[in-house]
Amino acid sequence: RQSKLVFLGKKIISRQGCYACHTIKGFENAKPIGTELTTEGSKDLHQFDFGHVEMEHSRHAWIYQKLKDPRIFDKGKLIREYDDKLRMPDFSFSNEQAEALTTFVLSLTKDPIPLEMQRRLNLKEQQVEKGRFIVSKYNCNGCHTVDGKPGKLWESASDKGSAPPILDGEGAKVQEKWMHDFLKQPHTIRPWLTYRMPTFGLSEEEITHIVQYLTYLSGQEVSYQGLQLPPTTQEKLAVGETLFTKFQCTKCHQSDPSSAKMGASFLAPDLRFAKERLKPDWVAQWLEDPQKLQAGTMMPGFFPDGQTPITDLLGGDAHQQIEAIRDYLYRYDPQEHESSQK
Repeated sequence: RQSKLVFLGKKIISRQGCYACHTIKGFENAKPIGTELTTEGSKDLHQFDFGHVEMEHSRHAWIYQKLKDPRIFDKGKLIREYDDKLRMPDFSFSNEQAEALTTFVLSLTKDPIPLEMQRRLNLKEQQVEKGRFIVSKYNCNGCHTVDGKPGKLWESASDKGSAPPILDGEGAKVQEKWMHDFLKQPHTIRPWLTYRMPTFGLSEEEITHIVQYLTYLSGQEVSYQGLQLPPTTQEKLAVGETLFTKFQCTKCHQSDPSSAKMGASFLAPDLRFAKERLKPDWVAQWLEDPQKLQAGTMMPGFFPDGQTPITDLLGGDAHQQIEAIRDYLYRYDPQEHESSQK
């Protein structure tokens, strides 16, 4: 009896193609059970088995129906041997997914695509596609909003301040060297978050692809030269510290968030590490209009419509004041700041 069950088990596994997804001893060299799709778009219509299903007789309709209900074409066939029955699993594709896959399968034809009709990616586009593949491989979109696709955890979070950060625009925001080092060895940036960035053990090549992907998506050029601070003056730095204090930046950007009395949505990263992490141009744009870079952020806008409420500093020039805060930020030291306020 035992040998009979083993025999039947092997037969069922072989028939259903379980080894295509699962590693099963004895089936390491088994051939795939699926139909060859390399030229499916050129397949003659009479070769499609519509069975007893009432539907439009076309390649598009058959492929779409096959994706939505893979075994429907057995319908009405009262006598059909086990080995003759359909076996494609039901992946529960949405209408949009089934339509996209149908379009792709129809494109698999014997006819070569003329060179002038092919999309030829430039070097940056090639790097973006490589990075997009890595991001998909590790399911980064499961947590983060990236490439315009909302992150699953971000969508489900009732308090967006406790959700994984949005990565759209990340390439314009953080320095490439910092991004590289963070991906290689993730560390805590927002200690109040419930979620933590996993250490995926990314290869150097994978890290490079992700850095280039996020940087090029943001319209930036990749550079590992490190921080290039814009020139400033002592007057600007003094004004920057004054504005930093007036706007109460440390109320949200706390070195010890555990002592904060506000919710996670009001907490923000420790500014001590801004010089190592952020790009100066992005900081200036962020200060000018946070909502423009990240809609829904809790970061207040201190310069509405490009104007400043502080008119007695730097001639009331909002642009100069923004630069002053930015320049001070890159030289910010919490202890020195606290001492200067006493």
